[in-house]
Amino acid sequence: IPLMLMGYYNPLLRYGVERFVTHAQEAGIDGLIIVDLPPEEAGLVLKETLPRNIELTFLLGPTSTHERVRKIADVSTGFIYCVSLTGVTGTTLKIDSRLSEFVNRVRSETPLPLMVGFGISSRSQVEAVSNLADGVVVGSALMNLISDTPIACRRDRVIQFIRDLRGASASFKS
Repeated sequence: IPLMLMGYYNPLLRYGVERFVTHAQEAGIDGLIIVDLPPEEAGLVLKETLPRNIELTFLLGPTSTHERVRKIADVSTGFIYCVSLTGVTGTTLKIDSRLSEFVNRVRSETPLPLMVGFGISSRSQVEAVSNLADGVVVGSALMNLISDTPIACRRDRVIQFIRDLRGASASFKS
């Protein structure tokens, strides 16, 4: 199972890009998602990740222009992270009805796999997204479950949550 790290650029920069990527490679990391790193500023990170075969994934929002989609498609080396909604991440109650158009627009510009995330928090949402994308990213809902669950039963609840989501993803393309 590929292992990706997701975070912000400032801690990585502070740690040292070369040092961070070297340590990530030693730890078996397959890719990075640096949510606030635009491709125009990614030269140093790409210089370090490309020779180490560490994928670099960029985000696209629903309001991205055709030019932006092309730019992200040209520089992404793993998959493209399609943000499911405008706004901030977290849990949301329903999938935006324009998500299908957005994913299809991005798909027409790249052969890279498309993952959808931001606000995905339930089995029904994973089922809906599985008809559109190659994968789903669930972050905040999992983090909220971990922080809201007593330690004694945390492991079992996390396992059940993930199994429930995996069961919903059976329709993802192989």
